[in-house]
Amino acid sequence: YRQDRAIQLTQAFVCDDYKGARKARPRITYLGFTRYWDEFTDYLLGAMGGDGGMDNLLGEVIAKAGLRQLRIAETQKFRHVTSFFNGKSTQPYAGEDQVDVPSRFDPATFASHPEMEACNVTEALLSRLQDNPYAFVAVNYANCDMVGHTGDPEAARQAVEVVDACIGKLLPRLFELDAHILITADHGNAEQMKDYATGMVKTSHTLNEVECFYVAKDAVGVKLVPSGKLSDVAPTVLALLGLTIPREMTAVSLIAGCPDWK
Repeated sequence: YRQDRAIQLTQAFVCDDYKGARKARPRITYLGFTRYWDEFTDYLLGAMGGDGGMDNLLGEVIAKAGLRQLRIAETQKFRHVTSFFNGKSTQPYAGEDQVDVPSRFDPATFASHPEMEACNVTEALLSRLQDNPYAFVAVNYANCDMVGHTGDPEAARQAVEVVDACIGKLLPRLFELDAHILITADHGNAEQMKDYATGMVKTSHTLNEVECFYVAKDAVGVKLVPSGKLSDVAPTVLALLGLTIPREMTAVSLIAGCPDWK
């Protein structure tokens, strides 16, 4: 369950300072199905389970270790690296910086602007890395997903090339910091722009396996297991940071031969 779209709709009805295209706040009584954000009070049902959330998520473990972290993306994917990444909490952890690079283009025009804000995300990240090195950085490049949704194969190809170039621009500074770099995705999209069964344009996510690359200045001796799952990324990050993998993380590190530190 994702709350972002419900939040956008609800804010149009209940917020006095709504920034979207609305002439006046509707004069209605509005009840949400559940609590879409922490300060929202007019809802019908509490969260299923009512256990207050999840413990020892990746960002929380890093924060408990006293380390700094950065989450950065353009607006289209900002929630994915912040509240979604933090168990749907809108409050950052101690030592967590969040950077939202404004998206200039309407989603309907992404095929005409496959670069989106990738270059600005890259420049903002490089600026942060010059002055404020972090133990962990989560950066999301929106291009391959958002442009993939347009169904335009040529635009999707250009989007992939832009992201590839931006990652290449990051690498020299990351190597200077002796960083461990993981490059992956949470689903496929741009790699398949045609429905092979129907011959129609495909604009939705795919079920194809995604790549996970490990990159470092000296990557010799570090091998990844042949296959894994998305939840394995968090314990992999902790292993690379030398932090104990908590028992709440039932997944495993993708690093071959990684000890069980739980």
